[in-house]
Amino acid sequence: MENAEKAEILGHPLEYAQSCKARMGHRSVSSGTTCQLRKLSVDIRLGGSATCATALRPMEGGPKRRNWIIKVRVPDPPRQGHLEETATQLDSVHLHFDPKVAMAKNNQQAANAALVEILEDDSQPSTSKSQKAVAYRRVIIMRHGERCDDVYGDFVQRGFVDGSHTFRQFDLNMPEKLPQRHEDVNMSKMDWQTDAPLSNMGHKTAAAIGAEYAHLAVSIEHVFSSPALRCVQTAGRFIEGFQKVNKTEALKVKIEGGLYEWQFNTGSPIPRFFAEQDLARGGLPIDLTYKCFKHGSAIPYNETFDEFNQRCVDTVRHIMQTIPTGSTVLFITHAPNFDMFNRYRGTGGMPIYRWQKLINRVPYLHAIVYDEVRKNHWEMRPPPVCSFPYEANAVYNWENPGKP
Repeated sequence: MENAEKAEILGHPLEYAQSCKARMGHRSVSSGTTCQLRKLSVDIRLGGSATCATALRPMEGGPKRRNWIIKVRVPDPPRQGHLEETATQLDSVHLHFDPKVAMAKNNQQAANAALVEILEDDSQPSTSKSQKAVAYRRVIIMRHGERCDDVYGDFVQRGFVDGSHTFRQFDLNMPEKLPQRHEDVNMSKMDWQTDAPLSNMGHKTAAAIGAEYAHLAVSIEHVFSSPALRCVQTAGRFIEGFQKVNKTEALKVKIEGGLYEWQFNTGSPIPRFFAEQDLARGGLPIDLTYKCFKHGSAIPYNETFDEFNQRCVDTVRHIMQTIPTGSTVLFITHAPNFDMFNRYRGTGGMPIYRWQKLINRVPYLHAIVYDEVRKNHWEMRPPPVCSFPYEANAVYNWENPGKP
């Protein structure tokens, strides 16, 4: 950014180092306070160790001095000498910002404009893109958004009434229309029941998460999705929100059947997923050139838990062989797949009783992050956005208040 202005960092390095020492056991330390409008999370490398830093921007309409503050998440426990080196080198770090953002007043679109560059250090690469060249690769695993059948278990019966061929929107959280999967309406209904779409809330929150990732300057080069419609729609909406803020080249969704969830050994058939060409014709940004490692239709209906885990590991291994150094890959998948990368990186895996507890605690759009700190050595990192919590808003029975 040629016209970017530089903002000074609040706090003295020595004071910062003393503050770090005083709270060495705490994972997040700060050198001061500021009015916060938006967090911008980036990775920097200081003192030879990977460090996660957060830049806090002053609230618009507040003090005219364009001061920033840096919060640094220190490794736990910090290695000897790390805090002093970090404090010393912070003195040479400058924050860049887009003046258009600071000038925006009561304009939501302008307020959401992307900050193109977050950190710049001439002596050590510290922008998101240059840092990844040092940190090798990054993997983000995210669950899909809210699905229609979690809102209404009988949404198919409610939407297709009296043998109708057309879906009727019976609730504002339901889609206005659904494409017909097959000429046979009954077959189409069965497939919607086993492969439900996102609710309207699911669409909106997925786009909001994508926009927030862009606001936080998270670089994403590759997006892979389970073939389940709710996952593909989540990926499409995420990209939509991401690219509205971060004006980058178009991302495409690579549909990978190997990322589909486990059927819990129920003997239920694998859904007949939408064809990639049909999804692309429907407006989703599908990469039609991608050849999946394992097609969804090839997953056996009686797949065991061990076979499911092995499928996931084989799929991730195949994908990661194609991901170059310095890239970030986003997997949009299901709650049962949240242990797959631990198995891939060789740290073992959860026994099934712990795994069952895990999948019941993964909220919509929750993400987990892994950084490759050295070749083929991965460590878990805090996600840019943990989740998108919102309170359940049940249906009100006006004819019989108090009854569901």
